[in-house]
Amino acid sequence: MRVHTNPAQGSVQVGDEFFRPRFVDADRFGRADICALLSGTAAVVGVRRLLSPLLCAEAMARLDDGALAFGSYDRRRVDPPVARFGPAINDFREGDRPGAAYWAEAGRARRVRRAALGRVDPFGAAVAGLARAWGRPLGAACNQGRPFFAGTLREINHGALVHCDDVLREYGPHLFDGGPPVAQLAFNAWISTAPEGGATRVWRRRWRPGDSDLRKGYGFDERVVAGEQCIEVTMGRGDALLFDSRNFHAVEPSAGGRRLAVAFFLGFRCESDLVMWS
Repeated sequence: MRVHTNPAQGSVQVGDEFFRPRFVDADRFGRADICALLSGTAAVVGVRRLLSPLLCAEAMARLDDGALAFGSYDRRRVDPPVARFGPAINDFREGDRPGAAYWAEAGRARRVRRAALGRVDPFGAAVAGLARAWGRPLGAACNQGRPFFAGTLREINHGALVHCDDVLREYGPHLFDGGPPVAQLAFNAWISTAPEGGATRVWRRRWRPGDSDLRKGYGFDERVVAGEQCIEVTMGRGDALLFDSRNFHAVEPSAGGRRLAVAFFLGFRCESDLVMWS
């Protein structure tokens, strides 16, 4: 695990004292760590060894043997390409919600993942770790009682553009039963990491209306974060990272191996529970 924190580049101002990383071992990971993100008193939370080395090794052995057929996000929308198993709602969008094909694919993906990975499913282990920390079970976000898929297996070897994820701005307030989340976190737990590159960068900067001029596919030109405070983190196998996905973030290209993680979003609702989707 490596971390680099810089104040706002090109600025003489001191960086935000609350925009700092927090790292904790899995056995010490608790509700206060998640609340630090939700309250804005931490920028990222890294959890060391949330997934066991044995689980990661057995899961990767099955994946290397082709237990799951990976596809990719829609190349018209996501380039450089990102390989993944499991549906993403943006690839099935019809207006302000996913189309009928999404729900069929979500059910199929759950069945296939369960059959292929069983007891070494990193999604189940990650959810169990989060539930222990939060002190309450995690549920799936739902639309008209239908649970969204959560737990995409995502392989980002070529990097990801500077972008932000905000389900409220993308889909409006009516996508989820019970209303939109008041905060949204990104969660990644790495099953495999590459020896070179692959850092995650998170900036102290959210979307503004004028940013549309810097749009670049699904992401933005890096000028959108010029001069902004940034945290750069490189995590190891079995480690997990949480951060507010409404902050601009990006992934550096990697080399020499597979950079593969189980990934999903967490939404905090006024009812004080956490729900998941991918």
